[in-house]
Amino acid sequence: MIRKATIEDLEQIQQLNQLLFIKEEKDYDSLLNVEWPFEKEGEEFFKKAITDNSRATFVAEEDGKIVGYLAGKSSPGPWYKDHCISAELDTMFILNEYRSSGIGSRLVKSFVVWAKDAGAKRIEVRASSGNDQAINFYKKNGFEDFDTILKLDL
Repeated sequence: MIRKATIEDLEQIQQLNQLLFIKEEKDYDSLLNVEWPFEKEGEEFFKKAITDNSRATFVAEEDGKIVGYLAGKSSPGPWYKDHCISAELDTMFILNEYRSSGIGSRLVKSFVVWAKDAGAKRIEVRASSGNDQAINFYKKNGFEDFDTILKLDL
């Protein structure tokens, strides 16, 4: 079942986000702070993601257990024609044992409906360049290459 998150889901979402950070830190970005989801700033981020009307957080439940989540936001882009609204899929994670079961696609579809209702004309998502699994998942769900971000570690 996919549903909008409530504040009661906060800790489980933080736990899932921490698992995402642990994987990302290990495989793609050694600078990530894996404790961030439970630090004050991380907790405030997810509280706002759940309660702010310009944001949306969805959870996937199986047998009463939250097995995945998606958090995103919409905002006007003053740099776009007519200051149109764009949406960003900020973060998403599904427990390994529930992947490849359609949960991720259902979370994305829920976010697409929400973004359209919010007036968004585009949704963007960022994935680590080496994370082929995530990139292929997003492409399978209709996303296409759009931007390239380069980095220089110091």
